[in-house]
Amino acid sequence: MSRPGGTSAPTGAKSAKSAKSAKNAKGSSAKPAKDTKSVHAKDTKTSNDTKTSNAKDAHARDTKSSPAKASPTNGTAASRGGVVGLLASSDPEVRVAAAVVLGELGGDLQGPVARALAALLDPDAHDTLAQRAALRAVAKLRADGVPDELRAAVLNLLGARDEGVREAAVEAAVAIGKDVVVPLRKRLENVPLGAAGALKGMPAPGAAEKRAIETVLSRLGGKEALGALLVGIIDDPASARTVTHELRAQIKDADGNARRALRAQLEAFLAAHPKPDAKTDPARAAALKVLGHLEDERIVPLLVKHAKNPKEPDEVRQEAVIALRFAAHSADASVLGALLDAAKAQSSTLAQTALLTLGALPMSAKVAAAFRELASHPDVARAHLAIRRLASDKSADGAAALAAIVADAGRDEQRAQLAADALAERRVAGHDDGAEALVTHLAATDDARTAARIRHLLRPVAPSWPSSQKKKLLASARKALDAGRVGWREAYDLAAHADAKATAKDLREAVAAARKSRKRDRERELLGLLLRIDPTPEDRYRLALFLLAESKLDPKLHARRGDEALRLFDRLAREDFDLSGALRKEKNVSPEQLYYLGFCFVEEGNDLGEELLRLVVEQAGRKKIGKAAKNKLELAAR
Repeated sequence: MSRPGGTSAPTGAKSAKSAKSAKNAKGSSAKPAKDTKSVHAKDTKTSNDTKTSNAKDAHARDTKSSPAKASPTNGTAASRGGVVGLLASSDPEVRVAAAVVLGELGGDLQGPVARALAALLDPDAHDTLAQRAALRAVAKLRADGVPDELRAAVLNLLGARDEGVREAAVEAAVAIGKDVVVPLRKRLENVPLGAAGALKGMPAPGAAEKRAIETVLSRLGGKEALGALLVGIIDDPASARTVTHELRAQIKDADGNARRALRAQLEAFLAAHPKPDAKTDPARAAALKVLGHLEDERIVPLLVKHAKNPKEPDEVRQEAVIALRFAAHSADASVLGALLDAAKAQSSTLAQTALLTLGALPMSAKVAAAFRELASHPDVARAHLAIRRLASDKSADGAAALAAIVADAGRDEQRAQLAADALAERRVAGHDDGAEALVTHLAATDDARTAARIRHLLRPVAPSWPSSQKKKLLASARKALDAGRVGWREAYDLAAHADAKATAKDLREAVAAARKSRKRDRERELLGLLLRIDPTPEDRYRLALFLLAESKLDPKLHARRGDEALRLFDRLAREDFDLSGALRKEKNVSPEQLYYLGFCFVEEGNDLGEELLRLVVEQAGRKKIGKAAKNKLELAAR
């Protein structure tokens, strides 16, 4: 007979036990209930003591047979063993989940784990979702000494059609490490690169696999990997961008030794391919680009060599120029020369790149001179870029270069205006606006157009200059005057706009020096300028004498009304200037000139005319001009 629990006992034993239980129950029915409770409590206590004792004994046995600190390795291994079995499940979702869990549990890629994952990576047996999960598991597990079967399965998926699978395969291959470099180099050489698909706008067959292999090699680094990448660019120029991007990421985390090794290998590659070649040019350009990311000044001579060589293709020169932006921390003559040559190249793209690299250099007098030279380039776009770079600089070197552009522009008003606007921007920003440099150019120029341009630029700001700067301006004007420069007039005019009294005083000193030296032309010009600034009656009188000497002495009404000498003499007469006494002392004023003045004043009803005619009569006597003066006096008296 079976028990509910699944066990059985002999029938005779059961009957004897039942009879004994009945007898005990009959004999104990007469005892009090209190004893029953005591017995029950005693049994319960005994049972608890027995359980505690058993637990202690079990703990003692475990402690004796186990290490002091227990490890969950056996449990994890058991778990991994169970998960590995699920990788072969017929349910796709179970397989994916098993691969995910396996990656999280960790461990080595050996034995059943490696075989199970390799089977899951079979593209003919499983879908892309399972492949991606298996590849991520490979990337997370310890990959030391991966079996050939699993490694081959991972590398085969670098050419998968699904982009997600390829990316996961890249991560898995990188996790496997250096063991994949040699097989990948062989695979890279044999990747087919047909062009049929490219004709339809699709990637060429094998291009995706090739770029995936190059990504793995670049991330792993090393001499063999870099060599394979450079050779791969020769075979497939379109991969240059991907390769350089990956190598840049590798350089970012590389230590000093790795950087030196990489630099040496890149230099060796360029030395092995020294001449331009359509086949190797993309790889040479990529090598130069990666060299720039090293930011090592020791490669500057090599970069300069490629940047300034006019025989190099534009793509190689351009990458060398960009690399100089990172490697050249100072602007020596060789760097400036190479960049300046590139900026003048026929290719506008190369020129713009060179200008941007020049702009990245710290501003100095030499750099500013280079931009000044480029500002005169026939291509206005390049000139504009050069001027904008000078406008953005805060130093005095940039201001001086812009001032020179204004002074050297000549008839090129567009270029001069660009430089003038740049100086105005600097002034608004609170930077050096090139005023002192412009003053120097103004005093030295022999071009009237340039002098007028500089004066026009500085007139609005000259009154606000400090007194020291105004003195420098006046000294420059005197220097230009003494040197006979064309710009001395504009310099004095600008100085007068800044400080009229000081300029008038300086001009009077110059007039006195010219009179003493008998430089009548110089005195005449200075008096004409002084008349427009802050003249005294004596200044007007001196200028009127010069104008009288230049007059045609035509007494007709229409002629005398346009005579500037008469106008000045008339003003002096109205200002109570002793014109008659002053003219009486003049030895250089002829009787004919006095007669002309006297006649005109008489015609205008001015009593000064009669005084001047009497003076003519006194000086000329019986001469013809004296008789004419006497006759005019008689007519005026009627």
